Amino acid sequence: MKWTDAQQSAIDAPRPGQLPSQTILVSAAAGSGKTAVLVERMIQRLKRRELSIQELMVVTFTKAAAAEMKARIGVKLAEEFQATGDQYLEEQLN
Repeated sequence: MKWTDAQQSAIDAPRPGQLPSQTILVSAAAGSGKTAVLVERMIQRLKRRELSIQELMVVTFTKAAAAEMKARIGVKLAEEFQATGDQYLEEQLN
């Protein structure tokens, strides 16, 4: 997927050499890709083994949004595991 500069910035934060973790707020209009950006951010950090799925806290405004986020994370994590065979990703998926 092609990310905008603002989306890529949210995915990459913090930049290398900065804090190992941080709280971020992603705020944008409906349909702008917030969920996709947050899912990509989490998957990238899981792939680099910077955290485990148990260390994530994602807050949404509705139960429906939370269910969608959970489903997207599961799908993307499963895709990454299938592509790489990385056992760490399988553990995170389970």
